[in-house]
Amino acid sequence: MTNDFRSFRNGVINNYASFLDGVWERYDTYKPIKRDRVPKPVVLPNAEQIPQSLQFTDITPLDFKATPLVTVPVQKPNITIVPPKGKTVDFIFGGKTLKGPQMSCVKLSTGDNKDIATVWRTYQKSNVKEIITILQRLSISSELNDWFTFLMVQQYANAIVYNGNNSDKVVLQHFLLANMGFDVRIARGENQIYLLVPFKQQVYERSYMTINNQKYYIFNANNDKINDVKYLYSCVLPTDAYCGETLDLLYNCKEKIEYGEYKARCVSDGVIEVTISVNNTLMEMLRHYPQMDVPEYARSSVDPILRNQFLTQMANQIRGLSQEEAANKIIHFVQYAFDYATDEEQHGYEKTYFLEENFYYQQNDCEDRSIIYAYLIRELLGLEVHLIKFPGHECTAVHFVDSRICGDGYVYKGKRFIICDPTYIGAKIGMCMPNYKNTKPIVELW
Repeated sequence: MTNDFRSFRNGVINNYASFLDGVWERYDTYKPIKRDRVPKPVVLPNAEQIPQSLQFTDITPLDFKATPLVTVPVQKPNITIVPPKGKTVDFIFGGKTLKGPQMSCVKLSTGDNKDIATVWRTYQKSNVKEIITILQRLSISSELNDWFTFLMVQQYANAIVYNGNNSDKVVLQHFLLANMGFDVRIARGENQIYLLVPFKQQVYERSYMTINNQKYYIFNANNDKINDVKYLYSCVLPTDAYCGETLDLLYNCKEKIEYGEYKARCVSDGVIEVTISVNNTLMEMLRHYPQMDVPEYARSSVDPILRNQFLTQMANQIRGLSQEEAANKIIHFVQYAFDYATDEEQHGYEKTYFLEENFYYQQNDCEDRSIIYAYLIRELLGLEVHLIKFPGHECTAVHFVDSRICGDGYVYKGKRFIICDPTYIGAKIGMCMPNYKNTKPIVELW
């Protein structure tokens, strides 16, 4: 079955040039989708007194397309990186200099579909099997997810086409990624060639087009946001052909990844203090990660070394406390150990952090704090915790085993969930921000 599948897939790849040489259809492009159009508060409210609890009501979860994250022991494969034969090209990725096989750069002349097909056929005559094998081994040995593999291939292609234009780089990137098994497509604009990339997750703040009910997000050679193109042309592939995998943006690293030196950062609310080792190179690699739904960041794990330090130190400082005492101590830590700023103030664009990024940047906002709090409650107290969404705001809700714990909340599948807001400064568990006390929250399962 595996051999038949590979033959089928190879048949698509081997005939790709004929598809590029065939019919190209026009597709309208769509403006980027915004995750939340309601602006976040610039100044946070401060809880001065405990509000009256709301009457508990039943809540229906958001229809969020997420599969439960199952932790399975994974043994890291023993991958030997065989040095490329013959001449090599150096390219930098993750702060390291990697070696890839040298290959001849083929430049476009006219940039039309027949020209692109000619370039593809020329690349097919190169040592493509060796190139793809080495790139795949580099990806596996470094535990790269699909997004970082995509970036690594870009860096390699840019090194090969170092004196070419952006369209030349995109054509080579497309050739390599398609041969590595990804369903990337290529598209033509008036004066530019673009890469079309599908993701398993909903991606925000990036223009896209739809082919056979699948969103393909528009990238150029530098991953700039493309917001001024109304339509593009792309070659027609057989609807019954397996065209490759969509890219998965989840990141679940199991071992330490060597991306650069770690630097210590101390974080404290005046009661709890933790010292965390932060890999600056890795954090910089995450800076422009595609924007996803908040639960996708919560479900991901980037740096197991940092997380182990965080959990170990936090556990030592809440040992012996009751559920209520521990939950309140943790929420106080998240409220006061990090300075608050909206993403627009700090970055100029919307950016949700992976948990690890909170120890790299000086400030964070509501969804970042909610991810931290949800992670700590689940890992340290073993309690069921929801991420919940209000217009322009994100917080959490916890199902406490101790039924005596009360406060603002809701009922989900027969269970009482108590609002815990790590951005409502000074608030204890069970206290909802006044602006949202009469707003029905959206439960985001993670």
